[in-house]
Amino acid sequence: MRSTKKILILDRAAQWNINPLDGSSEESILKKNFVAGIPNCRRKIMSFKEIASRTLSLSDLMAGREKISTEQLIGQTVTVTEFDFATITDRGEEKTFPVLLFKELPNNYYCGGTLLAKMCMAWTAEYDGDVSAASAALADEGGVQIRFTAGKTKSGNNLTNITVL
Repeated sequence: MRSTKKILILDRAAQWNINPLDGSSEESILKKNFVAGIPNCRRKIMSFKEIASRTLSLSDLMAGREKISTEQLIGQTVTVTEFDFATITDRGEEKTFPVLLFKELPNNYYCGGTLLAKMCMAWTAEYDGDVSAASAALADEGGVQIRFTAGKTKSGNNLTNITVL
């Protein structure tokens, strides 16, 4: 039997107050508990969809929410209430970006660019690098309002301006 299965069985046995060292085989523990249907043997804490969503998300803030694009935010004023950082590897290079939640859009998250990364890193620096503490303090304070507007660089390229209100 694989060791991970053995660990799972021993873990389950501890949850069910069964002494796996009383001579019971692993199979009999499984039969007694999975087949007999002890009430707590299959406790459902999260749905499989929730577990998959959290596992596949780069940040807990993304789980269960839909990504919103910059184009959808142009011209809007929103309140940043929570933030986190996510890191991806793109062509062998690690890139870190902020993940933000807005009070006005509770079912969405936004992946910020350079300007928002600077803002979130400055907030985090004020809390000695503790992203969770900085995000919690931001939420406790009621968030910070920002406005997204479209702009152009001197060379004519598109950019997004962020204004703190």
